[in-house]
Amino acid sequence: MTFSLLITETVRIFRERWAPLLSLSLGLMFFSALMRGIFFGEGFFHSLALPGENTALLVASVLLMLAVHILTAGAVLRVITEGDSAASPRNALAYAWGRRGDLFSLFFLNFLLGGAYALFIIPGIIFQVWFSLSVIVLIAEGRSGTEALLASREYVRGHDWAVFSRIGFLVFFALLISSAADLLPLPSPVRQGLTFVLSALAGPFIAIYLYRIYHSLKHHGKGVNKYPAHRRIAPYLALGMLGWAFILIFGSFFILSLKSYREGGGMLDRLLGDTPPAFEELKELKGDELPPEAAEVLHNLAAPVHVYEIAR
Repeated sequence: MTFSLLITETVRIFRERWAPLLSLSLGLMFFSALMRGIFFGEGFFHSLALPGENTALLVASVLLMLAVHILTAGAVLRVITEGDSAASPRNALAYAWGRRGDLFSLFFLNFLLGGAYALFIIPGIIFQVWFSLSVIVLIAEGRSGTEALLASREYVRGHDWAVFSRIGFLVFFALLISSAADLLPLPSPVRQGLTFVLSALAGPFIAIYLYRIYHSLKHHGKGVNKYPAHRRIAPYLALGMLGWAFILIFGSFFILSLKSYREGGGMLDRLLGDTPPAFEELKELKGDELPPEAAEVLHNLAAPVHVYEIAR
């Protein structure tokens, strides 16, 4: 499918189903704003912010927002893939809730696969392209999480560069629109309103765009057979987990090194030591209280020490 046809089909589907899609998108945005206001004191609901700090409560709120985002994504794709038969946002959400186990497991698997980005970026990009259609396959074909991942890989196989270029075009277009909205010389309320509208449209448009890529590949004549999914997904998951292990090990090493530096002092501290007390007393004297020769020497000594103290 060409870029122009892909965009045309995306716009057509959105025009046919804009009401339920926008209802789901706006509902998610309102819920997210409410949760951020209550638990983090942001946005219009900052006055509702809970007093004090409660780590467990904050973690629970983040997990709740994440779960709602995943379920809403499933509902949006249900509206897109089933059309009028699932046009009601309520029915679409009910369907997503019924598939919550598969949706959550797929998200977790994709999270593990995302660790491949730590292995010099390229493996992560490859995995992103291969498994980009997995959630659509899960909703459209009723597969489990592992089956959806491998089915996405099979659909993309042989069309890697085509899918990559279309996803890259989508990312570039989204960044272009976002940058243009930020650079427009508009009053702050107008700019915020424009950002709100673009945010509400972004989710449905991206979902439809990816669905059209999936639809084109599926009707290209490719079939996906049954296979032992848990065996074939293992190598990909192992690579992703290796990336997360890399992040954990080197992240821990960096944090411990930084902590050691702050507690024990850096190399300059050990080499130069503390500033002598007598020198501190001399620095507080005014220039006219010192002989000219001593004032000049003190000035020459103070400059590098001052720079060092700033660096510390």
